[in-house]
Amino acid sequence: SLSACNMNDYYTVSFNLDFNGEPVEYKSIVVAGGTVLKIEEEMDLSGYRVSKWYLDEGRTKELPNDFVLDNDITVYASLIKQCKVTYINYDGSSEITWVDYGNNAKNKILESEEMDFLGWYDRSLTEPFDFTQAIKKNVNLYAKWETVSFNVSYDLGFEWYSSKEELFINYFTCIL
Repeated sequence: SLSACNMNDYYTVSFNLDFNGEPVEYKSIVVAGGTVLKIEEEMDLSGYRVSKWYLDEGRTKELPNDFVLDNDITVYASLIKQCKVTYINYDGSSEITWVDYGNNAKNKILESEEMDFLGWYDRSLTEPFDFTQAIKKNVNLYAKWETVSFNVSYDLGFEWYSSKEELFINYFTCIL
């Protein structure tokens, strides 16, 4: 949304995006003259995010925070490519985060009383994901869990049978 403080004349603000060298007019809006131009709207840019806004097509004059609108204008976005990282748990639930191209994904630690979390792996759960590697494409990460096993000792309570028996319980197994 844009904030307005003076309703003299109306001007058109056009938003221009540059996808890999291809300028694309995103949309235009009409705003009252004398308005300090504040771009607060989140734009759905399918794998990109706006880093900065500029007053010129060459993206050398950054849009100042106190820019007062006094004529029609086109503002130009500097875009940063993003990659989708999907964290997928054993039950099929997932969480999606966006990572700037070339940056690292965050290692999310999961907890469970029934299982020990071993980390994030490839689909086959054989190769652990290297969180120091730069993300350069969309990635699916799969949670690997280890079964929590424990022994339960019990006394049968019979006078004629006084030894303690051990029962092995395999509480949970997770296989994708």
